[in-house]
Amino acid sequence: ISGKKVVWVDDRNGNQDIYLYDLDSGEEKPITTDSDKQYNPAISGDKIVWQDKRHGNYDIYLYDLTSDTEKRITTHNSDQENPAISGDKIVWEDNRHGNWDIYARTINPDGTLGEEKSITTDNHDQESPVISGNKIVWQDYRNDKWDIYLYDLTNNTEKRITIDTRDQVSPSISGDKIVWEDDRNGNWDVYLSFTPQTVYRFWSESSQSHFYTISEQEKEEIIKKYPPRVWNYEGPAFQAYPEQISDTNLVHRFYSLTNRKHFYTISDQEADKIKNNAYPEAKFVYEGKAWFANQAQVPNTTPLHRFYSGPYKVHFYTINEQEKDYIIKTYPN
Repeated sequence: ISGKKVVWVDDRNGNQDIYLYDLDSGEEKPITTDSDKQYNPAISGDKIVWQDKRHGNYDIYLYDLTSDTEKRITTHNSDQENPAISGDKIVWEDNRHGNWDIYARTINPDGTLGEEKSITTDNHDQESPVISGNKIVWQDYRNDKWDIYLYDLTNNTEKRITIDTRDQVSPSISGDKIVWEDDRNGNWDVYLSFTPQTVYRFWSESSQSHFYTISEQEKEEIIKKYPPRVWNYEGPAFQAYPEQISDTNLVHRFYSLTNRKHFYTISDQEADKIKNNAYPEAKFVYEGKAWFANQAQVPNTTPLHRFYSGPYKVHFYTINEQEKDYIIKTYPN
């Protein structure tokens, strides 16, 4: 379902076709009439995709409700199955290399197709892809069990979402939320995780300090309210979680009324010390949650380095190894 439009597989004609029902108009409409099999429809806005066997193997097809046109998305003679779509991006599982991989393709604004993109190349099976915006998730057998993986098309990075020793399968994604079936307790439960979000970085010439926020709204408010000399937007700094998931800890955010600078720490002990007025001259105000992160490094994560400048009474944070090395070399004290 997408908005007021529902699609399904229908056997009324003795073979499997794709049908559409419009909840607004009450109209039912056949999308396919070919005599062979069409399965696994998905819809996003005015675009429907499905797997189609009219050429002897399963291909991915697209129907555009706005232009009433059908388009073949894949032409390889192996099977392409289980498509999903979000806006102008289509994903599917693909058997062209003898195992199941995840592939993606973009529909250009003029209706033409972009190049096929291989999302996975591991020689184990990757199946059941789903997509929301620029984020793709699927179930993956590369660790000899089913795990959930994420690929971000924005920066072309892959991340393992589940690390439990039991199977996790059948993922779904909406925005920054991922759900799946999970066998870690010996029966199938449903689990929820959040996708990592961008933490943005600002530089203030006047206060000689950086500011970090995971809030898109706060980022936009700062850009709109302050000129660059007060807060200059430097772009994405790293990624973290907006809500707590397993194996992550709260990163605390403080503001010093004396120094006019922010401070961030993942240490509850350090946060409690500041809350208990260990530094009265700084006049720290606790601002609550900054974001959530792993306190110890886990696979597919990057260390966040922390610096302190005594003369400026400010902390600095970076995941950039080159930036870290430059600071150590240039400012040894």
